[in-house]
Amino acid sequence: MVCRRFVPGAAALALPPRVPPPFCLAPTTPSPDLEAPAAPPPAPVPLPLAFIRQSAGHGIFVASAMSSFRRLVHLVTSDCSIRNTYSLRSIDMSALFAAAAAGNRGGESHHHPPAEPSPLPPPDISFYPPFQNCHGQGSMEFMLLGGNHNKVVAADQTGRTVLYDPDQHAIRTMRSLNEPKTTRPVSVTIGDDLYVLETILPEPPDQDGCFECFEWDTAVGSDRDWHPRVLPTPPYEHEPEADDVKYPVLGIKSYTVVDGTKIWISKADTGTYAYDTAAGAWSKAGEWTLPFTGHAHYVPEHGLWFGLSGTRAHGCVLRAADLAAASPRRPPATRNLWRDLVPPAEWRVALVPHLVHLGAGKFCIARFFDTDPFYGQYTYAVFTGVEVVRCADADGGLRMVKYGSKLYMLLSSMGYKHEGSGSSLGRIKKVLRMG
Repeated sequence: MVCRRFVPGAAALALPPRVPPPFCLAPTTPSPDLEAPAAPPPAPVPLPLAFIRQSAGHGIFVASAMSSFRRLVHLVTSDCSIRNTYSLRSIDMSALFAAAAAGNRGGESHHHPPAEPSPLPPPDISFYPPFQNCHGQGSMEFMLLGGNHNKVVAADQTGRTVLYDPDQHAIRTMRSLNEPKTTRPVSVTIGDDLYVLETILPEPPDQDGCFECFEWDTAVGSDRDWHPRVLPTPPYEHEPEADDVKYPVLGIKSYTVVDGTKIWISKADTGTYAYDTAAGAWSKAGEWTLPFTGHAHYVPEHGLWFGLSGTRAHGCVLRAADLAAASPRRPPATRNLWRDLVPPAEWRVALVPHLVHLGAGKFCIARFFDTDPFYGQYTYAVFTGVEVVRCADADGGLRMVKYGSKLYMLLSSMGYKHEGSGSSLGRIKKVLRMG
């Protein structure tokens, strides 16, 4: 096997009303360490969640929490045949990595998806938002509250929120957001707090409330609850709506957490901005943009950030970057580790790809295709397991190990249609991972 090195110290990169029912996620147990299959599995412990979601008509977004390997990726789809109902299904990724225990590691070259689709597992639970009065169907956004909490926040179009705890199989009410977040908000967890940012800023003076934080109050005598707080508006200017083909997360090219306290936001053609959660202030990180699309994930095992790059038309590339070595004038160095799978010729990329960090250097790459150029009647979801490992040589470089893929044909009643071309996009609400 050819070892594509990503070498420490190399010039290219230095390593270092009625609240709508919430959705329900079943907690998972950790998988044994795949790098040491002979060792006994660790004792089961509560593990963080990871979460991908796609709004109807929009791209899939990812939010995740790191640490030990988690085996489940969750797919949320919308069934619009009756009302805007969403169903959550769990996809078990552990079988794709089981080849490691048998010594049968995957290759690094382009690969084809499975020839025959597997049946979708039955829904774990279904949920729906409240109606939106004169606007008809309501909407909900979902955010991972990771870190030490491992919970999911669901917010409707009015800003009301509920909290679901998959470890306890319990729900609770939460305070409402100061302002509803309806333009595909991105969210990250830092410490005990959840930060939520609109991807499209409203016109001034209505920008107040586009960036908020649910702060966890642990003071003596407090109610030990999350309290919403409005944060400073990002300094970048309002931008008109962009084409999803180029920007899978509308208005925001990429985002991630750096140094455990800073939120980096990249805007196309304007650069990268940093919000310091400790200082409560924005600054310009650089004129360059992050070398990813969507959510980039920090992997502590390698001291690097990993994410996807590319477009729906030209496929995706798994990249690694050392953001800690970047400066305002020097963009982060990157290395491509994996190129897109090769779909059948008659397949068309229906949605942008997305990366889910499963922990321990392992990822799920979610891809969506269809076969009907007009109606998108037959939509396929491909989930591919990959792992980034160190080369067994003195250089200590990195290489990408590809495991198997799972192929699912999504139901036509889910209403999948193409982006662009004037038709409404299909109904994948979210793909998410928890463990």
